[in-house]
Amino acid sequence: MSDLILIPRSNSEHTNFPCWIPTQNTKGEELRPHVRCNCGATTSVGNHHVHKDGSLTASYFHDPSKMPDGCGWHVYLKFNGYDGSEWLPGRTQEEMLKEFE
Repeated sequence: MSDLILIPRSNSEHTNFPCWIPTQNTKGEELRPHVRCNCGATTSVGNHHVHKDGSLTASYFHDPSKMPDGCGWHVYLKFNGYDGSEWLPGRTQEEMLKEFE
């Protein structure tokens, strides 16, 4: 596994990767960001802690044994320019959406 990798926010065309992708619900309220992997696949980071400074813990692993498109990229990530909320690990998108109902 490599050192900390600083990844940019996705561009408006959604063609850059690796990157982090801000997400929101239909009301425009912030949700946990996603990661577009080094291979180009978009993944959730629901089991990770997204810190206020954009650091992601634990390490990011696009595990080929658990994901059909997993490429094996295993790194520590930090989201460059992240200005969103802190997100604790282990919460699903469905659980987070309930907070906005």
